[in-house]
Amino acid sequence: MSALLLSASFLSAALLFCLEPMVGKMVLPLLGGTPAVWNTCLVFFQTALLAGYAYAHGTLSWLGVSRQARLHSALIVLAFFSLPVLVTPLDVVRWPADASLGPRLFLLLSVRVGVPFVLLAATAPLLQRWLSLTSSRRAHDPYFLYATSNAGSLLALLAYPLIIEPWLGGSAQRQAWRWGYAVFAAMISVAAILAARIAPGLASPAVPVAPPLPGRLLRRWIILAAAPSALLIGVTTYLSTEVASVPLLWVVPLAVYLVTFMLAFAGRRRLSTRLASRFLPVPLICAFIVAAAEATVPIWLALVLNLVTLFLAGMVCHGSLADERPAPAHLTGFYLAVAAGGALGGALATFVPPVVFTSVLEYPLELLLIALLRPATVGQPDGGRLQTGDLPWAMFIGALSLLIALVLRALAVPPGPITIGLQLGVPIVVHYRFLHSPVRFALGLALLLVVARVSLLSPFPRIIHSERTFFGLLRVIDTPDGRYRRLMHGTTVHGGQATAAAERNQPSTYYARRGPLGQIFERVFDAAGAGAELRSVAVVGLGAGEVAAYAKPGQAWTFYEIDPAVVRIAGDRRYFTYLADAFPDNRGLRVELGDARLRLQDARDGGFDLLILDAFSSDAIPTHLLVREAVALYVRKLTPDGVLAVHISNRYLRLEPVIAALARDAGLMTACQFDGKEESQGDRPSKSASHWCALSRDPGRLGPLLATRAWHPAAPSAGPRPRPSPTDDRSSIFQMF
Repeated sequence: MSALLLSASFLSAALLFCLEPMVGKMVLPLLGGTPAVWNTCLVFFQTALLAGYAYAHGTLSWLGVSRQARLHSALIVLAFFSLPVLVTPLDVVRWPADASLGPRLFLLLSVRVGVPFVLLAATAPLLQRWLSLTSSRRAHDPYFLYATSNAGSLLALLAYPLIIEPWLGGSAQRQAWRWGYAVFAAMISVAAILAARIAPGLASPAVPVAPPLPGRLLRRWIILAAAPSALLIGVTTYLSTEVASVPLLWVVPLAVYLVTFMLAFAGRRRLSTRLASRFLPVPLICAFIVAAAEATVPIWLALVLNLVTLFLAGMVCHGSLADERPAPAHLTGFYLAVAAGGALGGALATFVPPVVFTSVLEYPLELLLIALLRPATVGQPDGGRLQTGDLPWAMFIGALSLLIALVLRALAVPPGPITIGLQLGVPIVVHYRFLHSPVRFALGLALLLVVARVSLLSPFPRIIHSERTFFGLLRVIDTPDGRYRRLMHGTTVHGGQATAAAERNQPSTYYARRGPLGQIFERVFDAAGAGAELRSVAVVGLGAGEVAAYAKPGQAWTFYEIDPAVVRIAGDRRYFTYLADAFPDNRGLRVELGDARLRLQDARDGGFDLLILDAFSSDAIPTHLLVREAVALYVRKLTPDGVLAVHISNRYLRLEPVIAALARDAGLMTACQFDGKEESQGDRPSKSASHWCALSRDPGRLGPLLATRAWHPAAPSAGPRPRPSPTDDRSSIFQMF
């Protein structure tokens, strides 16, 4: 029976963690590709895990093992007939664009995915409890099955982006998952029959009566589980904001998180809790400095730093949980507390910050909590308690940092690595001697965070406006000289404008008149005479409204934007005036709120002469906007000689071969230009490096562009066979790096 339970535990976890990225990929195109979509999915999965553990604990307590085993196997079999799992555009198409999307998405997932997920989640603690009743030599400590289930979870997470996603389309994935679930249902049915026979007493509960767990211990388990769960959300947000919101990147921090569970609950642990605690401070301090100062570091360094911190923090917290695990009689209660902590940490990190904070303050706070939960050094019994001198010392560390900040301000030293190193690094070096005391050390870091946020340390010293939404952090920032203003989403610029009245209608950054987009307007349309050919324009992605600088009287422009906050900011003359200047009294302007693919369905076919695709989630175009079905929609909405202009600037993804494949399948001509030349006037960027492609059904339409040396047809992917174009059913971000 042990082998059967081991196999069933592995398969249930693999099915769970194949379902997570599969469902995330189904939902992502429907809500604009924002990182918050995955974080909301992750909180749902954690909450469903809690529901599964609560179901396991409650039914075992009320029914006993024999009857509970029969009930569980029956529910598993019945849930098979509700498959396959599917989320479609019809589920969200009528959602108000300005509604609270997080709760709506949570409810949708509960309806579509909740039942099979909860039953699968409940299986892990149930199988461990069943094993504890057998005569197996491992029955006295069945927690090793938890490591086995996490190994199945990890394998599934890694297999999804590397094997499943590239080789199986969405419908094939759902069918394969359905039949995997059928195999699992058969295994659980056999295991339930055996468990019912082994369990003593069919009518009375088989769970031995044991003294209740102390409330203090339960609270500690919840906190130990909540801290790394919240940190997981913080690291995931960082990765998906700085690179792209795709399952390939979501699974990396989640895989690290699972590895810590697997190693902590393994039979022979290679990395002890105290050893992990000794290694943790250096990466944690470095990550804290970067987060507190909102510093920009090379992406490879940020990835390594954050993932190592997450790993060691997980080993400290999950290792402490494994060290304190109770006897099998309290197994389901223990897992219920762990699941409650995971759901609590994920929910707090996902839903509270956008409401409470106007900056990404939660990440350094999560690091502070991890620092507080580190075990005290052996020989320092009071290191985990607040002592008389802890608060005065922390205030001294904060005062030292503030003094350094005032000196740097008096010397007019601009924000940068030197100021960060002096203002935070020097106090931390002084403070490092109290590393053995988690409370004192965490208090000192907290005071440093306060000083960092109220001093001139920030790389954005002139923040005019800041707000958090479901779609991320938006800031309106002025340059130090006050002559130029930017709209930023995280660390990505989404447009800018000169503040002087004489210069404010000149597009800059990616949209400069000397750049690729300006050349499309000038050579393809304006060459025909005062823009007479350009009557109707659609723009996917509003940003600061900078593209509107190309608008002319008599033209009709429609902007598609998913974030209501962006619409408010771009339309507020206190921040940007492109829309107000180009469209007095909103004449000729229309703004459609919602996901562009859903809203474009309602536009008139053949109604646009030019469609500009300039939507960015983080630093990349949402992947659902660059698939075969999306391009077919764009072409249908264009006039026969209309032009599709696609902004594909990106630091990590190579998108020109994707454009080549999509154009080949749609029968479109292409012209692409990478303009790497940067131009600036002082602190004002008059032109940024950018990469654009133009597509059209009319072979002669792009001739004026291709006649110049700067433009060329889209370069296909290297290799003997052309790369297939991505579709809604089959696409892989792995091939775009």
